[in-house]
Amino acid sequence: MSRSVVLACRVLDDVDTWVRSGTLVTACLLSSLVCGADCNRNGVEDEADLTAGASEDCNGNGVPDECDIAYATSEDCNNNGVPDECEGGEQSIRDCNGNGQPDLEDIATGVSIDADGDGIPDECEGLLDVVFVLDVTASKSSQYLGVQIADDLASDKSILLAAIQDRSNGCAHYGMVTFRDLVEVNLPLTCDAAQLQSAASDIEHDGGGGVPEASDRALLEVLLEGAAENCLPPSKGYECCTGDGNPDLCTYPPVCLAGTQRFDVPFRKDARRIVVHATDAVPGGCDDNHLPSIDMVFAERIADLAGEQDVHVLAIADAFAAIEAAALYADRSDGLLIAPYDCVTTIEDLALVLRGLDVGTGLTNCCPADLDGNGTVDGADLTTVLGAWGTTGPAGSVEGDLDGNGIVDGYDLTIVLGNWGSCSS
Repeated sequence: MSRSVVLACRVLDDVDTWVRSGTLVTACLLSSLVCGADCNRNGVEDEADLTAGASEDCNGNGVPDECDIAYATSEDCNNNGVPDECEGGEQSIRDCNGNGQPDLEDIATGVSIDADGDGIPDECEGLLDVVFVLDVTASKSSQYLGVQIADDLASDKSILLAAIQDRSNGCAHYGMVTFRDLVEVNLPLTCDAAQLQSAASDIEHDGGGGVPEASDRALLEVLLEGAAENCLPPSKGYECCTGDGNPDLCTYPPVCLAGTQRFDVPFRKDARRIVVHATDAVPGGCDDNHLPSIDMVFAERIADLAGEQDVHVLAIADAFAAIEAAALYADRSDGLLIAPYDCVTTIEDLALVLRGLDVGTGLTNCCPADLDGNGTVDGADLTTVLGAWGTTGPAGSVEGDLDGNGIVDGYDLTIVLGNWGSCSS
């Protein structure tokens, strides 16, 4: 849904830009005083709404509470329509520095400095917005990191949530989008970790069958942040595609949503923005048909869009088929590619990455091609792969099946040769 703020003197058609530039709050305040704002678009000026009691302004900033919440200038973690700062909510009780005193009290008494006035002590600045974009088809094996992510997030002892909360000093927002041949928005960005756990608990791995999945369109939905007609606002100079899209005629393809929910809550302007994207399939748009001349062109543009919006993609390729697109997403967004043969193979490994540690530091299984465990990838490991050539079985059950695709084949040989030599190097 396109978002705009209607003023008596003019219309701001691109509110997203104002949100990201940090001028939205000032714009709302000034427009309430000067231009006669109608930020909730009910046909009545905000000042009149507030005077008549039709809208509340619990924080006294001259903006109706529903607009503070809609445009993310206030949080509403319990979704009751009241900004959290007005009801002893998360911001009022947060103690990010662990000194036993609420952050707002620290700021008010001078114990902490809040130079940017965001209600968070400067020593705790570490806003982190993390969106999980996960393949939920039945082809996903329990060995795959993407499946492990969903299972971990559903746990009341989630390792990933603990890592994110530690990294962000308790100032994290979470979201989730899943995909098969269509895209489903499970959870727009929220500060409530319990909602993320609930969304993960509802995931059922089924469907699929064809190799391509809508992995590209799921990432695009996150980046669009609810823009109309599955494309960026026309004011940014982009055209929309119809059907499955033609990259010669338009910039971005349609998203192909499975429902009506959009990913329409914007990233916070000061937050570090992370998308954890996991799939074992090539991008196939909406038609279950991978055409490189179309799908990889769109994948490249979507990757560039992530970079433009300062969204870092942690791209997990759970199988070799997904590596090409995943590498694009990671490279163009200054993110990180995790391939089937890499060191990040467990939730614990991924948690270390999210905490900001260097990949390869304290991680398990950092030399997967060293099949005999002698510290070197050598002729003995090559012999094992060649001796098991063509052997099939469930993922993780076949010695020599390094990429976990259920068969010892050329991909596994490539891993051995590509990691030849001492593991320490």
